[in-house]
Amino acid sequence: VAAAHGHYDMCNLLLSSKADVNARKDFRCSSLHLAAHGGHTRVVSRLIEAHANVLMEKLDGSLPIHDAAKQGHIDV
Repeated sequence: VAAAHGHYDMCNLLLSSKADVNARKDFRCSSLHLAAHGGHTRVVSRLIEAHANVLMEKLDGSLPIHDAAKQGHIDV
């Protein structure tokens, strides 16, 4: 939820507390997918820095970069 809404400080706190950066939710969606979809560049960078898997596929086979592209988030 923090990643989906671009809450950088909360994402940083969760990662510092050893949250699983590659945990998945419904449809095998990760925090990186959610942050990319929302265009939250700073959160995306932090997740990648914490070793988020940029090649993790959702149930439909899409990658985080696809979610960013679909929404027009070129910076992501």
